Amino acid sequence: DLAKNLVIKKRAKKGILKALNIADGTETVVLMEEILERNKGKDFFVPEESLCFDTAREVLESIRQIRTGKGTKEYENADDKKVFQIKTVITEYESTLQEKDLYDDVRLYQEALEELESEGTKNGKDSYEIWEECFESLSFLERSFLEKMTSGNYEKVSLFASDKQVLEESLKGATF
Repeated sequence: DLAKNLVIKKRAKKGILKALNIADGTETVVLMEEILERNKGKDFFVPEESLCFDTAREVLESIRQIRTGKGTKEYENADDKKVFQIKTVITEYESTLQEKDLYDDVRLYQEALEELESEGTKNGKDSYEIWEECFESLSFLERSFLEKMTSGNYEKVSLFASDKQVLEESLKGATF
C-alpha cells in the first residue's frame, strides 16, 4: 500500500486525479497474449502454434523477472536476435500499460521508487523489522523500494524466532 500511495501522490502532483488502475493477473496475461498474437509469424521466439493463455503467462513471468532486475538464465544465454525480440515485447508491454493507464506490480514499484528518489532520503530514526522469510521472496525491485523507504533502517528477523520470543514472553511468570 505504501508504493500505491506514493504513486497516487506522484500522479496528483502531475494533476492526474483519477483512480489508480491496478491490473490483475488475468488482465496482464491477456495483454501479453495480445502482444504475442500481434507478433506471430515474424520468426518470433514463441512459435505460433504455442500461442495460448498459458504461454502468455509464462512469457509474462519471464519478462517480469527481467523487468525487476532478476533476469533469467534463458535471457542471459539468449542470442542477440532473441534478446532484441524480448526487449521489443517488454517495450510493447510497458507502452500498453501506459496507454491504458494500467499498473502491474513492476510499474507500481518503479514509479514509487522514482517518487521516493525525487523526495530525497529521509534520515528518520525509526527502525523497521521485516520477516526474513518474507524478505527472501522479495524481488530486486521490492528490495530496492524497502531500502529506499526505510533509508536502510530495517532488520531481518526470523518469523519463527519472533513467534518463539513472543511465546516465551507470554509464558513468563505463568503458573500451571
